[in-house]
Amino acid sequence: MNNVEHNNTAIANAKNKPEESPVISIFFKESDGIHRPNEPFTIGIPFASGRCSTTTLFSLWDNDQQLTLSTEPTLYWPDGSIRWLLISSRVTLAAHSEKRLQLRLSDPVAVVQQNPVQSKQTAESLIIETAEHHYQFDQHGITIKRLNANELPLKLLPELNDAKACMLPLRLQSWQFLCTDNIKTTLQAQGEFLHPEQNTTAAHLKFTITLYHADGLMQLKTTLHNPKRAIHRGGLWDLGDPASLHFKRFSLAMSVPTLQEITIIPDCLATPSAHFEQASLCLQQDSSGGDNWQSPNHINKDGVITTQFQGYKLIADTTLLTTGLRANPLLKSQYGATQLQVSVPEFWQNFPNALLASQTQVRCDLFAQLGNGLNHELQGGERKTRTVWLSLTNQAESLAWSYAPLVPQLDIHYLVQSEAMPWLSTETPDPLATLIQQGLDGENNFFKKREKIDEYGWRNFGDIFADHETLYQKAEEPRYISHYNNQYDAVYGFARQFLISGDQRWFRLMDELARHVTDIDIYHTTEDRHEYNNGLFWHTDHYVDAHTATHRTYSSKNDPTGSGQIGGGPGPEHCYSTGLLYHYLLTGNEDSKTAVLELAQWMVYSHEGAGGLLEQLFFIKELELPKLKAVMRGETLACNTYPFTRGTANYINVLLDAHKLEPNQGWLIKAEHVIKATFHPADPIYARNLLNAETGWHYLVLLSSLVSFLRVKAEYQQFDDAYHYTLQCFQHYSRWMLENEQPFLDNAEQLEYPNHTWIAQDIRKAMLFFIAKTLDPENSNVYEQKAKFFLNYAIKTLSTSPERQLARLQIIMLLAHGPHLNHTFNMKLLVAPVCTIKKQQEKSLNKTRFFINITKRLVTGILAFRLSKELAWLRPRLKNKD
Repeated sequence: MNNVEHNNTAIANAKNKPEESPVISIFFKESDGIHRPNEPFTIGIPFASGRCSTTTLFSLWDNDQQLTLSTEPTLYWPDGSIRWLLISSRVTLAAHSEKRLQLRLSDPVAVVQQNPVQSKQTAESLIIETAEHHYQFDQHGITIKRLNANELPLKLLPELNDAKACMLPLRLQSWQFLCTDNIKTTLQAQGEFLHPEQNTTAAHLKFTITLYHADGLMQLKTTLHNPKRAIHRGGLWDLGDPASLHFKRFSLAMSVPTLQEITIIPDCLATPSAHFEQASLCLQQDSSGGDNWQSPNHINKDGVITTQFQGYKLIADTTLLTTGLRANPLLKSQYGATQLQVSVPEFWQNFPNALLASQTQVRCDLFAQLGNGLNHELQGGERKTRTVWLSLTNQAESLAWSYAPLVPQLDIHYLVQSEAMPWLSTETPDPLATLIQQGLDGENNFFKKREKIDEYGWRNFGDIFADHETLYQKAEEPRYISHYNNQYDAVYGFARQFLISGDQRWFRLMDELARHVTDIDIYHTTEDRHEYNNGLFWHTDHYVDAHTATHRTYSSKNDPTGSGQIGGGPGPEHCYSTGLLYHYLLTGNEDSKTAVLELAQWMVYSHEGAGGLLEQLFFIKELELPKLKAVMRGETLACNTYPFTRGTANYINVLLDAHKLEPNQGWLIKAEHVIKATFHPADPIYARNLLNAETGWHYLVLLSSLVSFLRVKAEYQQFDDAYHYTLQCFQHYSRWMLENEQPFLDNAEQLEYPNHTWIAQDIRKAMLFFIAKTLDPENSNVYEQKAKFFLNYAIKTLSTSPERQLARLQIIMLLAHGPHLNHTFNMKLLVAPVCTIKKQQEKSLNKTRFFINITKRLVTGILAFRLSKELAWLRPRLKNKD
């Protein structure tokens, strides 16, 4: 749903009115033709500073009916008031209809609802009873029985079959409550699949169950994880690594007493929906079903394409009943007096999947067995999370909604007033937004990009095809397989556009990419180097095919000397966390919150190290000595500890994001330190060589990170020395920009690839000039002229450019969007009281300074020396050379 679509509807009329102070409207639109009875939903709601205290009583209303509601604050303002609130409830919506719910604040007639769940802990199990069901959680899985019924229980357990098709034993730890509220109870157990011969861990399992109290609805979430570190010899991360987990199948199995009337609907979103009833059924989705289902995107370690046939097959015993392209299956069966239903969201997108049912078992193969005896490969540090919905009720309500869940929307005027995100605005028209809209509606939009290389399957779904890397290919050549991961923070760009427009397609792009990033693109291990563990992988290599590198930067199949690059793995210049922060705030997805904090710790280790002597000697060799040699040659270097790159900008940004989640853990102080050790208000900017575009353009990202820091400090009303030091640094560099910056392509001869990506990068300059207009008011008019020049130049050029719909350009525009608009609520945060700081003298590095730095590192290393720590630092580096 977006604002443009609804101009002639009652919802749009309501949205154009100012929000009444005690009421917040939440809008829904049903556009898939599905009747949605009592569908669960979750939405994050922002509040302006001071509006909601922690004692505020909330209630949710559908006209005059109060709905059951659960609430959880997820972020706070510096004054302690609620900044973001996560609410959960359930809503009924007819097909092709719209609805507005009202969240009321401090409602004197609100009903305080009670949690209807009873629980009991025994020595071996956890027992939960709702109004209708008895659940038992233990090391053998989950047992479910309907209360006051003579039915035998249903049993649930994940299963993993190894490369020889042998089922591995599962050892589940005790179940833990994650939360219980008025709507639902969520529990989780960690577990291990074991190699029976060695009794060693083959894979980790996270099993999360959400029980909805009102009926027999359950959400079952499994995360299969290979915790081992990859060996990545030579710094390469291709498939076939010795630490990978190879297996035939991973399933969620349900042992059921005799089922009756087993039915599978292959596509419950289709109208009309065909259905098939047999005593035994198997629906298998082998590929995406798209035109490019045999894409080399789906090769294994040997270069063999693993997909066997297009789409899905439905089989009864050995009889083929039907075939199709993209299944959204719904399984129905009678289980005593109960109707059992099973759905597997994103079934075709995360192929290969299978859904099987017989009279005694239902099995969801979340990694279905491949053809020709091939195996799945879960790389070291890689994981995959899948969801299954299960309904046990005497009602005939369908789970079809789980394949196209509702996306609640808030009014953009309210979002601006609540300061939900920097640079939100209601200003129109916006020529830059017109270019951005090509990402949804253009002939090469983000969804159509997926089809070009079939960016589907369990490892790929949610990622972005980096089609800009095919720019220099000949038209007749097959397109390179290239993955963008979360470069430049596309997740954040998608989240921004969803809040601005309310268009559900932006939400889908944000949500699917965020979940892909937290599973596939982050290196989930603690066994490798500190500067790799829990880090974010780069996008795949420029202007070559990814081959067997999947999402891991460079491939051994490409000659590294051809591009002058070798190696890969997680790197500080590819750390983007802000989108994950907003994904958590909007959806409540804890994986995204955890990822932000882990990325922050990874960046600390990457830049500061863990403190050992060998590590400090390594830093001296790699960081300090090259600079010392440059000074001894007579070169002038700025006095900074950290490199003047986007990696340092990302470091500052992730520290600020972590600070928002954990304001008392010292993240903000660390960000202050990084800024002061990177910038100086009297830096010799000429020494940084910023006009060398290939290496110098990173400063644009660095200056943006200073603005983010100033916003945080202003929110805390901390207009202290650190604030004004940073402000003076920004002014120092923005004034240099006024005098020196030109469009990148004006000096195209210095660029290796002078394409229109550089035009999009010029938009970053425009936005910094718009910001400088506020932060350096004595030069306000000149900044505005420069800002409009760069923005108009970029928009005019890109409006007719055949490159404007390429992924990289689109994402740069998504991230740059905002500061050029009118911001009544955003700009005030950046206005600080006048403070005069003593004139800083230009500083540069000299030999004495370097000897001081080297001495500090040696002392740090000696004081932190522990033999075990030194061996832990050395061991993973030696393994890479085996």
